[in-house]
Amino acid sequence: MHEFEALLFSSNKGFEYYFPDDLAKETTTIISSYNTPEDINTSPEGAPSKR
Repeated sequence: MHEFEALLFSSNKGFEYYFPDDLAKETTTIISSYNTPEDINTSPEGAPSKR
């Protein structure tokens, strides 16, 4: 479905490495809210590319 977003959101390690702790915590919350990265895109406004 959305291969690039799936790659980004399959693990939070990249976000933890490159972004400040507060942003990495936000991505942790997003990742843990869904069973798979493919499920994150629940609406056009909620797509990972819009976050």
